[in-house]
Amino acid sequence: MPTLVAGLRGTGPWFVERPRMTLATAAALGLAAVAMMASGGDLALNAALLLCLPVALLATTFGLRGGIGGSGVAALLLTTWTAVGHTGIGPVGLVARVGPLVLLGLLLGDAMDQLRRAEVARLRLEEAERRHREAVQLNDTIVQSLSAAKWALEARDLDGGLAIVDETLVQSNRLVSDLIRGARLRPLWMGEAPAEDPSVRSDR
Repeated sequence: MPTLVAGLRGTGPWFVERPRMTLATAAALGLAAVAMMASGGDLALNAALLLCLPVALLATTFGLRGGIGGSGVAALLLTTWTAVGHTGIGPVGLVARVGPLVLLGLLLGDAMDQLRRAEVARLRLEEAERRHREAVQLNDTIVQSLSAAKWALEARDLDGGLAIVDETLVQSNRLVSDLIRGARLRPLWMGEAPAEDPSVRSDR
């Protein structure tokens, strides 16, 4: 998954393109929430709302792992604040604040992972279609050119037949080279060298 996440960076939102900045932003928001808790009063009671932002950022950028990590840290902060802050919100109030954060991290993180997997599958289908078209083009080029060469040789046009064969070799070499260079999948988003499709590798 880290490789996939890295491959998704490059053309997406800033928090996907810059994971380090995302971590720094999430940490800053977490510290701001801690400051709200330390201030006490109504401001402290609203700290859970602010913690939704870093959880969402981490889940969107790093998928399910980021969502679990972010919601876990947020839950730990709220639990610690409730235990030592003498807030009087009780277990029900704590669950009411922690529960949505955990669900946000899990659901959003899992949704992002599924979205990325679907995008990878779409790219693989597009790559398979492209290689199929190129294979058909290669086959048509060779068959048609060799048929023309055969007719030329049957007509005792030796020079013409050899010229067609030579041209067929040049075109076939170019098409095969293009197929070889295109054997590796394009990246989902810019930012990482594309990974080779295992199904393609097994066909070689």
